[in-house]
Amino acid sequence: VGDLVGEMENSAVITDSGVSGNVSVTAIRGGDTSATYDVCTGGIAGYVGAGCKIKNSYSSCSASFQGQNVQPKSGNMVGMLDGTLEGCYSSSTPSTASKAVYGALGESGSVKNVYYRRIFGAENITGTECGTFTSSTSNVTPNTGASFASASLLSLLNKNTSCSWVVSDYANNGYPVQKKNTVNIKVTTGANGTSSPNGTAVYQKGDTATIRLEPDENYSVASVTLDGGAYQAKETVSLSALMKDHTVHAEFSPNDLVIRASATAYGTISPSGDVLVKADSSITFTITANKGCHIKEIIVDGESIPITNKYTFSDVNDTHYITVYFEENSPGSNQGPINGGAGSGTGNNPGTGNNPGSGNNS
Repeated sequence: VGDLVGEMENSAVITDSGVSGNVSVTAIRGGDTSATYDVCTGGIAGYVGAGCKIKNSYSSCSASFQGQNVQPKSGNMVGMLDGTLEGCYSSSTPSTASKAVYGALGESGSVKNVYYRRIFGAENITGTECGTFTSSTSNVTPNTGASFASASLLSLLNKNTSCSWVVSDYANNGYPVQKKNTVNIKVTTGANGTSSPNGTAVYQKGDTATIRLEPDENYSVASVTLDGGAYQAKETVSLSALMKDHTVHAEFSPNDLVIRASATAYGTISPSGDVLVKADSSITFTITANKGCHIKEIIVDGESIPITNKYTFSDVNDTHYITVYFEENSPGSNQGPINGGAGSGTGNNPGTGNNPGSGNNS
């Protein structure tokens, strides 16, 4: 007796199928009170003959029997197995004297990639390519060599509430896993910064994940996305009551640094004042004396540099200062403008001009 079919013969095959509920047999004593009767009771099939196969199927059915003078062969999937079970699940708790998968295994019977609920006293399943899961934790435990790759069975299992712990994920070795008690948080960053944690971190469901974004010096968090959508651009991202996987990505941008440029009377420097410059960028200042005047001295970060018409700060990574001093030409002289080459400084080094130049006196 089976909930789906009673007996399978002549190389019959059942695939991508499932049953739930209960199948129960009551055996009544016959005329010969000394006789013992075989009772084959299974969730899918009572008897699976040699050459027959049940594949990619599940049973959340509980098989049972009662009666006198009975030799029980009762299993939640199959009563008597002379054929093959492959890629199947049995999820119900067996009743008294029944087994988790099959009641009895014949000489030609075989089991491959079958998982079942481990219940004390019902662990009669054989075969090295099988696994179990416990009723207390629902953790799938594959035996050596176990594998599983039936998307069709996973789809069936997901539609059945008794098997709802199965999801269409696969462990590294190919066998399916139960609905996870953990979630994965994948954190990635752009250039000029990192995060802690970085990469994929695993948390228990319900936990809080705290992600610290760490910009490089002179950089700040520019943007944060959570699962592809905009999120608050802060250095700390807190995700509470975790129930699913998430992805977090952060980008960083350079801070504004200040270069303070000033000039005395008789000339100008451009740009002037507190000039904002992005970190790691460059900026050039142009120095111009008024008519009848000339550049007397240029001070960069407290140091005098050769006279020049232009000065460039390269790879700016700190606050800088540039001050230009001018003076009038001497009376009775015809001092020309200073035609020096461009000066430059990198980082914290003021640098020098390439060609100080000179005026012409007459």
